[in-house]
Amino acid sequence: MRQFLREGQDGHRKRTGKEPIEVVLLGRKGCHLCDAVEAEIRSIASTRVTLRSIDIDKDPLLRGKYWLRIPVVIIGRDEVLDARMIDPEGTWKRRLMHMLGIRQKI
Repeated sequence: MRQFLREGQDGHRKRTGKEPIEVVLLGRKGCHLCDAVEAEIRSIASTRVTLRSIDIDKDPLLRGKYWLRIPVVIIGRDEVLDARMIDPEGTWKRRLMHMLGIRQKI
């Protein structure tokens, strides 16, 4: 299997920009922040981004761990966004674009 990721100096894997990206969104029905984050991901996502939404109410372990933090966005093995990071200024959107390797249009 061809390796698409390289290890950086800090031991974290770096994206080469060619591999598919799976984004996992942990949330629940009726969560307006979850809906907003999902809509933002769908609006900026490229064809190489797949979004998988998981309802934490269907899994007691996930509900116990993430109840106060949803929405939580996971890319690879890293939690890159949760409710504490969502700000009215939209910094969270720029962070998400950066994590997905999408350049912001000026």
